[in-house]
Amino acid sequence: MTVSEREVWARRLEAVAAPVLHGTPLTLPSDAEAARRFILAFADERGHRRGVDPFVLAAFLGVPAPVAEPSSPTPDVRAWAAVARDQDPDRLELEGSGPLLYGRDPSRESEGIETATEVELAVLHALWRRATRKNHPRFDHRAMSAARWAVATLQPDNATGHPWAVAVFIELWIASGDAEARLYAETLIHNSLVGAGAPDRFSAVLLLDSAWLLRDTDRGIGAR
Repeated sequence: MTVSEREVWARRLEAVAAPVLHGTPLTLPSDAEAARRFILAFADERGHRRGVDPFVLAAFLGVPAPVAEPSSPTPDVRAWAAVARDQDPDRLELEGSGPLLYGRDPSRESEGIETATEVELAVLHALWRRATRKNHPRFDHRAMSAARWAVATLQPDNATGHPWAVAVFIELWIASGDAEARLYAETLIHNSLVGAGAPDRFSAVLLLDSAWLLRDTDRGIGAR
């Protein structure tokens, strides 16, 4: 049987991510209570816990986030909290083209380029997950526009090396044959492996999520 391009990528992402998450609810069948405990205890190898973590994990595991959304969330936390609640991300520029957030919010003009890049890609990942899981063509098209803008404008680096939105850039490569989109995905993956030859725990979560999203699209669940 012929293996699709998406499945090739999914297997590659899974091969580097799954060993890091072995024995967790992300790689083993688990009930809602086990997932909740895992989310509450989750930290990376350095003990870091980001505000977005519980919402990303809750969305991935399909359980309610066991923490409340902050009163003044950053755009990435706000987007992922909405996805974890099975809601559409709000306050995004969804009618236009180009970046979702980058350069559109005057209150964030002092933000460093690496942080701004990470937030942009984190929100792009959230939007793509929503587009794929809810078969939402409008979000699909908007995410592709933002991905094209990122490839043309942003270096695929951020403050942490977390591989946000890898599945989006792989889809852009598959859909358009844009070699730069493929290189963008490759660089995001590579950057997450540089430090230790394997992704940190949070990067592994993002890579595994991208693998699953690629498989969803391959099975016809997504908007493409």
